[in-house]
Amino acid sequence: MLLALGLIFFPLLFDFSDQRQVDKTSMIPPPPDIKPAVIPEPRRPENITPAKPDSEIFNLGSDDLEPDESAADQQPSLDENSIPVAWVIQVASFKEQAKAADLVARLQKDNYKSFAQQAATDAGVTYRVLVGPKIRKQAALDEKQRIDRDYDSQSIVLRFKP
Repeated sequence: MLLALGLIFFPLLFDFSDQRQVDKTSMIPPPPDIKPAVIPEPRRPENITPAKPDSEIFNLGSDDLEPDESAADQQPSLDENSIPVAWVIQVASFKEQAKAADLVARLQKDNYKSFAQQAATDAGVTYRVLVGPKIRKQAALDEKQRIDRDYDSQSIVLRFKP
């Protein structure tokens, strides 16, 4: 009896009468007709004066920096060129750039905004490690004390001259 049911339901379940046809037509649209855009060569405006070299703009590497640690806290102000008066802390000075970069990395790891500045001196090229700039002198003096304590150094506060 199972064999008779199998013979009846087998052709119903499995239809071998016609092969399925595969649609071979493409659904991909034709390529678009794109023409390249012609962009004219840029021209420099005639009324623009060239910028000064970096060494003239940022005068941190000069030898005319003098320590200024007077305790009088000044209000933020502008100098004669309408540039904010700011202060930096010179933590150290190295002859080797790698040592300066190492100290900058340590200071930055401790959340100090530090950088190294190359300076030409009578003794040759040195790399000064600076923290700042700070607008308030008292903030620079406070940070100097923390740096001196944490890094066992004798840093100095200098006027930032951009």
